[in-house]
Amino acid sequence: MTNRECILKWVLRWFGCGSLSAAFFVAAPYSWMNAIHQWLGLGVLPDAPVAGYLARSTSAFYAMLGGLLWVLLFDHSS
Repeated sequence: MTNRECILKWVLRWFGCGSLSAAFFVAAPYSWMNAIHQWLGLGVLPDAPVAGYLARSTSAFYAMLGGLLWVLLFDHSS
């Protein structure tokens, strides 16, 4: 394994783990998301259903991206 391959694997691991951590917020309660939203200084999270839908679907997208990165990390077909 070359040095570039090793660096690429570490980058995939870090971004994959970071993205997979978003899976937790797919099912997180609205109150938790609102508390984090306020802690970030963004004010109160809107109570509209579309706000929760967008937050959860974005979290699901990033979690799937993290899973894809881990699949690419362990693909030894080349």
